[in-house]
Amino acid sequence: GVLRYQQAIAEWHQAALLRPDDVGIRYALASLFERNKRSELSLEEIRIIKKLQPVSSDATDEVREQRKYLDGLEVALEEAVSKIDKMT
Repeated sequence: GVLRYQQAIAEWHQAALLRPDDVGIRYALASLFERNKRSELSLEEIRIIKKLQPVSSDATDEVREQRKYLDGLEVALEEAVSKIDKMT
């Protein structure tokens, strides 16, 4: 359960330290953080992914769809973090 997620997060975090520009690693971390109810850390990873993958004017439809998904996820995470902040 929880210990397994913590171990996975530690391993992916180590991978991110070794390869900070690897978007796949960042996606894995964002997903693990979200599943572990760590919205603020997931949001941080989403923002890093967006910086690492800017969308240019000649981007493919797939890239544009992915960015749209990330934008929506970013908004949802911001709302979750805001609600958590208000509760504390």
